[in-house]
Amino acid sequence: MWPLGPTGSVKLELFALSMRVNSALKTLHLGANSIGHEGAIAIVKVNSALKTLYLEHNSIRFVDALADALHNNCVLNTLHIWSNEFDKIGEA
Repeated sequence: MWPLGPTGSVKLELFALSMRVNSALKTLHLGANSIGHEGAIAIVKVNSALKTLYLEHNSIRFVDALADALHNNCVLNTLHIWSNEFDKIGEA
């Protein structure tokens, strides 16, 4: 298994593009892939089919930004985000 890598990496950008047209995948485990908060937000924003998403151990920091991205996501039912590096709510 190869990590997707940080935001801006070609692998993460291509992955996010593929999520835009995904209609079959319902559960995805992306734990420990070094995607950071920008990668997590990008994936949540383009999600059109995932019902369960695992994002544990990804150095996600900004819980407010992730919550904003989830606001318009009507598909995702379960999000696993334990063991990240969340800042206090309202801090960036």
